Amino acid sequence: MRFISDLSIFSEGEEVLLYGSGFRGQQFFKALQWHRPGVRVLGFVDSFQEDLGAEPPIFHVANLPGVLAKHPGARVIITSAFYHSIYSRLCAAGVREADVSDPFFSNGNKMHGLSVEGVEDFRHKMEPVAQLFRREQDRQFAANLWRLYAYSGDVTSDAAFFVESHVRLREQYFDFITPELVRVVVDGGVMDGHTLQRFAHHMPQARVYGFEPYAPVFLLSPLRTHVERNPNIEVIFKGLSDVCGHAGVHVEPTCIGGTTLVGKQGDVGEDDVEVVTLDDFVAERGLGSLDYVKLDIEGAEMSCLRGAGRAIERFRPQLAVCLYHSPDDYHRIPAHLASTLVGYNFYLGMYDPVLFSETVLYAIPAEKDRNP
Repeated sequence: MRFISDLSIFSEGEEVLLYGSGFRGQQFFKALQWHRPGVRVLGFVDSFQEDLGAEPPIFHVANLPGVLAKHPGARVIITSAFYHSIYSRLCAAGVREADVSDPFFSNGNKMHGLSVEGVEDFRHKMEPVAQLFRREQDRQFAANLWRLYAYSGDVTSDAAFFVESHVRLREQYFDFITPELVRVVVDGGVMDGHTLQRFAHHMPQARVYGFEPYAPVFLLSPLRTHVERNPNIEVIFKGLSDVCGHAGVHVEPTCIGGTTLVGKQGDVGEDDVEVVTLDDFVAERGLGSLDYVKLDIEGAEMSCLRGAGRAIERFRPQLAVCLYHSPDDYHRIPAHLASTLVGYNFYLGMYDPVLFSETVLYAIPAEKDRNP
């Protein structure tokens, strides 16, 4: 049993069976389609179900010996976190040889499905962006981000590199920030309210305006009562965008992964919500300052920034902007801010060492920057 960390080991026309039809199995299947289309996936193997009419079909493990008898050269790949127990089942079924997909293949970035050419294009676009960052470790991080989308090379070393980048950090949205300078906060993407609580803890002196386009995500949260007791916090059920008006918000099946103004596969529906620009909100409320803006709005970050230009130029807030919702955001958001802001320092943080996502761009005005 060995770990597979490079799809280039598969030969053209090779036949494979994937044991595990869950998320990891589906992700590995997509990876083969994107990067090794000449490999023939005979189907999935599963311990609990069989569906021969699926595409590709799902075989119950009890029937695996018969499938292998018809395809004696097929490679069995375990695409599940429970590979030890699965290997025992395979041995009991008379299958002694099986490989295991490296968990790195299931990181969240892979779901974007960049082709080989797309990965190379992403790599070239990140080269100038990497030079924008103040710290050498952030420049290296940005220059190597393309590896999160690739399915070849030394995957184990790649994963170790990104984990090492993660362990140097402390807390998402609050690294690199100077909290004592903050009096007014905009929290873009309230969701269940957990970040609002953290703002109240780290910046108790601040007035916090939280934006959430889909009210049920917050109203059904067990944190709601605690948040609503804080007189410094106001939750506004609107989305942040580059225009004022209405837009369709896409709701994920569980409603716990956030909602987005950008459609995604797997959404269960669309609801009409009000959207506003940050510039118009600041003008409408007559705000005299804006010290910190956090944006985790499921892919709408770029639109929000386009609608916040006047407020950012006037008040020079500290910014924390999520980049991981789209491969394009990794280069277009830093490039946009670098071209529109004067005297800002840029930093990076990646806060999920399992799926290698939750990547945040920090933009700090030089006069407010207390980082060494």
